[in-house]
Formats: sequence, structure tokens, C-alpha cells
Amino acid sequence: MSSLEPIQLTVAVVVVYLLEVILLWAAGALADAPEMGWGKTFLVASLVTTVTTGINGALGWYTEALNAPLATENRLRTAAIASVALFVTWLVGAITYVPLLSVSIPRSMLVSVFQTLLRAFLYVLIIAVLMVVLASLQIYHGTDVRTELSPASLHILTALHTP
Repeated sequence: MSSLEPIQLTVAVVVVYLLEVILLWAAGALADAPEMGWGKTFLVASLVTTVTTGINGALGWYTEALNAPLATENRLRTAAIASVALFVTWLVGAITYVPLLSVSIPRSMLVSVFQTLLRAFLYVLIIAVLMVVLASLQIYHGTDVRTELSPASLHILTALHTP
């Protein structure tokens, strides 16, 4: 596993924070929250993102979530930790948007739900575009995936393609 250089990590953090600003702006517009300037939007999004990242990072570190998360015996634990992290993401936004955005509690909960959903949709879109680009590169370079597969996987694929 390769580590990121400091400049790459800095660029990634800046991009995430800018995406969070856009997501908060869109969520606020969808929930009819009062208009706020870009400066306040950036400060609120940065604060909520930092707090959420800290809490979810502590949750992941405390539960050792990165120790083979997709191993068969850890899948249920991983799903539970991901669910708690998603709830924390929604809850921190719902609690902090009341005083920071000057909205009611139900409106704050709605802004947080919209932001969480928009974040999920954005990440899925980014992953889908990345997969299309990688598949296009693989087709362009003429890479044969079958040479990389295990014999059992190749046998299954062959059985699926035979009439």
C-alpha cells in the first residue's frame, strides 16, 4: 500500500472541503434554509466536516475498523460501524446547523439529511466515472483480464459464456 505525499494529501483535503461547501449550499437550498454568504457557508461546512471526521476517525480507530474489514468474520461488524458513522454524520450536522444556520430543529435535520444523501450520490457518481475511465483505459490498452484471474474464476466465467 502506497502512502500519499504531503502535497497530494493537502490537495485531497482541500477538494473534500470544497465539495462539502457545495453540498451544504445545495442542501440548504433544497431545505429552504436562509441564504448565507460563501464565507459563512465555508466556515460552517469546514466546522461540521472537521468534527464529523474527528468523531468518525475516533470511532474507526477505537473499533479497529480497518483491520480486514471485508473478511467474512468482520462483515457484520463493518456494516454496523458504517451505519453508526453514517448516523454520526447526520447527527452532527443536525445538531450544529440549528445555531450556525439559524434554522429550526426540523429544518436542520432536513438540511443534514439532504447533505448526507447528496454526499452519497456524489461519491457514487465519482466512483462510477472512475470505473468507466479505468475500463476505457483497459480496453484501449488491450489488457486481457482473464490472465489476471484465478483458475476457479476463469472456470466460472467460461461456464457462463458457453451455451
